[in-house]
Amino acid sequence: MPPDTLSQNRVCVKTALPTLLVCMGALLVACDDPANVGGDLLGAAGGDPFNAVEPLSSLRAAELKQPATSPPRVLTGMVQDPVLGQYEVQGYFDITAVTSEDFRAGTVEAVELRLRRTYVYGDSTSELRAVLRDIGEDWDLDDIPTGTSFATGPIITEFTFLATDTLVIVPLPDSWVSEHDSMLRDPDVGNLFHGFRIDPVEGNAVVGFGPTGSTLFATTGADSLFYPVGKAYPFVERSASADIPGNRFLMQAGIGPNPEFSLSVPGDIYTSDEPLSINRATFTLWADTLTFRQNTPVHFERPLLRTLDLYSRFPGDSVYALAAQSTMDDQGRFVFESRALAHIIQESITENLVFEIRMPDSRNLSTLLPSDQAGYYYYHNSLNPMLFYDADAGDRAPAGFITLTPIY
Repeated sequence: MPPDTLSQNRVCVKTALPTLLVCMGALLVACDDPANVGGDLLGAAGGDPFNAVEPLSSLRAAELKQPATSPPRVLTGMVQDPVLGQYEVQGYFDITAVTSEDFRAGTVEAVELRLRRTYVYGDSTSELRAVLRDIGEDWDLDDIPTGTSFATGPIITEFTFLATDTLVIVPLPDSWVSEHDSMLRDPDVGNLFHGFRIDPVEGNAVVGFGPTGSTLFATTGADSLFYPVGKAYPFVERSASADIPGNRFLMQAGIGPNPEFSLSVPGDIYTSDEPLSINRATFTLWADTLTFRQNTPVHFERPLLRTLDLYSRFPGDSVYALAAQSTMDDQGRFVFESRALAHIIQESITENLVFEIRMPDSRNLSTLLPSDQAGYYYYHNSLNPMLFYDADAGDRAPAGFITLTPIY
């Protein structure tokens, strides 16, 4: 749901309550004249708008979950990031069932895994070694918490490839082919077979395969089939680094956490005999991209999170609603602003409001330009990071800016 179309029963404006807008002190100079905003919205019924600046709470960790709508890109590998530490990623993925009469009537003679590389995090010149295993149990993507793993069988085969290879072909041994012959030819193969896990052994990069162009290819004497990747999930382990500067909060795809913060409006921001209306509300979080730029070796790829969603939770609710979306500007700021955000603060001005920053959901990508949607669509199957300045980072601390207008 777009930020400005939040359900009306949750965001009705209560003009008897005060209003608050939140943004960093540095943003005050850049914002439009709030008098224009107040005049446009309230006309002769409103007084002169004024601004209020309030700090947001320190950023705290909220759990990252793998949404069921994540695209099936297989993420695997190991990498030593000079800023963030050591990562090891096991890539779980399953196949989509396909069949034909000719294929079912034959005997499977050969099977190979064809992996189309579409993502690199780490040393792009690295050689990687990995092993392939069967997944031994059924699994799904219904809000999988990070750190979830599934049972696997013994090693099927081992293979090596370069991080620059666009297509990696892994022939499966004859013993595996004969053992899975009847299963692969069964129309119910999607339920009978639970997929593979790729485990990294050596290398200094994490790569992503697919989702398009990555298949399990099987052939009989009379026919052949391509089984597309149906779902994928990365199991990520990170050994934290001591090189992250202080006053920073790390948000990272694939492992989390998501940053969460609160806004508490002081009681003296309004008086009972002068009701206020919130005309505009903005949250600003500053990103530390300099640390990444100064600590990136030659040939080291580290894609960053650049577009993010802001979610809000009403007091007493457990469900979050999309409030705004922001793309990092050329100053390194994520500026979240929308009418929905102003309405949320207006409705619950006296409450301790909770907000969470998340990666864009595929259902919200319609707010982005078509040329930008593809990259954000794969955020959840990546290791893209972002460092945020935290509450004790001075003029780069998260803060909010509000424009309020007295109601006569």
